[in-house]
Amino acid sequence: DAPAAVEPEAPAPETPAAPPAAAETKPERQSSFTPPRKPAPDITDYAFAESLGAKPQKFAAPKADEDLTTGSLSRDPEALPDTIGGSMLRLRAVQGDPSAQLEIADRLAEGRGVAPNPVAAAHWLEKAAAQGLAPAQHRLGSLYEKGRGVARDLVVARRWYEQAAASGNVRAMHNLGVLHAEGGLGKPDFVAASVWFRMAAERGLVDSQYNLAVLQARGLAGKRDLTEAYKWFALAAAQGDQDAGRKREEVAKALGKNLAGAQQTVAGFKPRMVDSAANEAPTPPGGWDQAGAPADARNPVSLR
Repeated sequence: DAPAAVEPEAPAPETPAAPPAAAETKPERQSSFTPPRKPAPDITDYAFAESLGAKPQKFAAPKADEDLTTGSLSRDPEALPDTIGGSMLRLRAVQGDPSAQLEIADRLAEGRGVAPNPVAAAHWLEKAAAQGLAPAQHRLGSLYEKGRGVARDLVVARRWYEQAAASGNVRAMHNLGVLHAEGGLGKPDFVAASVWFRMAAERGLVDSQYNLAVLQARGLAGKRDLTEAYKWFALAAAQGDQDAGRKREEVAKALGKNLAGAQQTVAGFKPRMVDSAANEAPTPPGGWDQAGAPADARNPVSLR
């Protein structure tokens, strides 16, 4: 017998909808620019709601040799006030330490010790990102996605996200899934979104597990697979996600006699390893305001 549907099929949109503005959320420490999770009781809260009735905004791809700098600042972007941090932090940032540059960017963005300055924050983020620091690349991609301190450009955002994801940054993987699911680069591409959500979900990111489960339950990225949907809802619920817990129970009822097999897939799940260096920038022992220590200690990685 075919399993019962968990949710009604949404009608195909006649016209791709424009992506809604990202919601403002309280920034997380060391993750100031992490986009908010966008799960909802139903996948229709993704930005393809046909009721918007607008064509997606077009973004011209930059030329291969185009400079991705944020433009000149009204004042010297290298000038750092003493209030932003200790002399060691400022010296390392100016001398080119990408981890120190990322810390400077975070403080400028959050207004720690200085007035908030998103343009200067983007400048320092770009310096760190250009040296291959994946957490900085992820944050810079988010700035371009939201248009904070830089002109909003989803093509450039995707470019930085892809570089960060290639190094193993899990949140960049998730953000790429959101970009594709929302149709920010054209029309929604749920197949591509599923690939990126799966990469992050396999590394334990709750929001990606939830989103991947919704795609599987609705069959938006291919054939509907309630066993896979149950698996990812259950794994997200095990990390405390209440929405995922409710969806898991709905899918369990639809699975019927196939539930036991789905539960076995959950029991057999083993998350992939997460590279801490690609997800959290190294900081000196005792913090950046303790002078003299090399920046070689790594922060523990948390994907909640």
